[in-house]
Amino acid sequence: MTGRRRTKKRYARLTPWEDHCWVWYFGHYVAEEGKSDSEADRLAWRDMLSEFPRLRFHDGCEP
Repeated sequence: MTGRRRTKKRYARLTPWEDHCWVWYFGHYVAEEGKSDSEADRLAWRDMLSEFPRLRFHDGCEP
């Protein structure tokens, strides 16, 4: 059987300040920019990576 092995995604546990920032970024993209939830999530994570360098080794954050 040949195929790719899936790598396990690494999710970060956000600190209270990081969580506050993520909620603000997400809300900004949904309310101000009119983005869909999935697009807002992607853009908010991009902003989080530029704001908090420790998150660059993770694929996302825990829900």
